[in-house]
Amino acid sequence: MPKQPNDYQWILDTYPEIINKEQLYRLCQVSKKTAQHYLENGIIPCVNSGKKTRKYAIRTADVVAFLKARDSDPYTCLAPAGWYKQGVTEYHPRIHSPYMQKKLRMALEVILQDCPDVMSSTLVAEVTGYHHETVVRWCSKKKVECFCIRRTYLIPKVSLMEYLTANHCFAINDTAKEHILEAAANRAATEENLPTPVDSP
Repeated sequence: MPKQPNDYQWILDTYPEIINKEQLYRLCQVSKKTAQHYLENGIIPCVNSGKKTRKYAIRTADVVAFLKARDSDPYTCLAPAGWYKQGVTEYHPRIHSPYMQKKLRMALEVILQDCPDVMSSTLVAEVTGYHHETVVRWCSKKKVECFCIRRTYLIPKVSLMEYLTANHCFAINDTAKEHILEAAANRAATEENLPTPVDSP
């Protein structure tokens, strides 16, 4: 069937509603490792069954949406540095892809919007999902900009945002990443369900 650039209707017409990873990398015309990056970093939504083989279930409509987005901005789907490192099995980088950097920044903006401009280490731990001792270690080792008053570390909100979304080896871990994304999604859902204010007469 002839295909036009940016016209992916043929995929929806040809493939079933749910496809697997093998079909994904062929449709995207990328390597298996790149397809793995798309799935593990949340660039293409999927359901992971946990099985050793054929563990991913991917909606064909999500693949089409991704292909259109990739056409518009190829940079957002690039794998983070080190993803293709040879000789390493089950390699999970501690750095963010451009897509995940953007997604995390948006999520942090949602959950930090009501926080003070300068946050205590205890509040940072509560918001990010990290253990308090980990946040204190960031501060003591000068990994994040902060200052100490009466033995309490205080971290500017702007500095926290920069640290958690920076593309370096100290970037956010998977557990905290899921905590932040889930907290942002829950907050957005709560706000959508709030009753509309009624104007006073």
